Amino acid sequence: MLKVNYFKLVFIFIFYLGIIVKSQKIEGEIIYTQITQLPKMKEAIGHLFFNGKYSLYTLENEKENTNIQNSNGSIIYPSNTIDSLANKTRFIFYNKKQNVFYNNAINSDFETILKARKNIVWKIFPEYKEIINYRCQKAETIFYGKKYTAWFAKDIPMNYGPLKINGLSGLILEVYTEDGKLKVNAEKIIFKKVDNKIDEFQNKYDFAKAIPNENYKDVLKNQQTEFENKINATLKEGDKPLKFGKIDCKECNEKTD
Repeated sequence: MLKVNYFKLVFIFIFYLGIIVKSQKIEGEIIYTQITQLPKMKEAIGHLFFNGKYSLYTLENEKENTNIQNSNGSIIYPSNTIDSLANKTRFIFYNKKQNVFYNNAINSDFETILKARKNIVWKIFPEYKEIINYRCQKAETIFYGKKYTAWFAKDIPMNYGPLKINGLSGLILEVYTEDGKLKVNAEKIIFKKVDNKIDEFQNKYDFAKAIPNENYKDVLKNQQTEFENKINATLKEGDKPLKFGKIDCKECNEKTD
């Protein structure tokens, strides 16, 4: 009896070791179409670069045109008003070992690196469909009050996905919200070496200095005060000092997308 259990354990160990080794060798790029409606519909091309340790998700032409605007006598706090920063790519970087997401938030002439942990609990269903020639299984989760449906390919045993949506036993090739405000579909998978691209990207940032998402609002307040003082210092005598409106911080307490 003990011998049977021993061989069973050895078999299970070798089986899962094989999966781990296989996943460590898989790397490449997935090209997605990402559609959001917040509130206007916006379509973008997403790129997910992945290897055994990291994933990097970027969007083509993901820029914001949020110059200073007058609103009822006040000024809305600007975002991306400096061309050099406004043209920087927004990214989401995932460290698998640390289980931490990093992303950049750009406001005025500041770029802040944020970090967050996300442990999504999925419910798996015995439903399948084919996406770009891969058999995908259905999974659902409720995350920050929103219902997400994902389709993942177990034939590609990596726990990555677009945006900050991951945690399944295969690459996520499609994900969407029940309210229809987000839909991401894989269009193409290219298996290739991406280590150099990911390493090159990591060398551009000091992730050790990243701040938690929940602290970002305080950072924005300080940036707002600094920006406000800079503008008011240029006013002529007798001019009414400018006062910024309430900060609209979409990265503060950021959820999934």
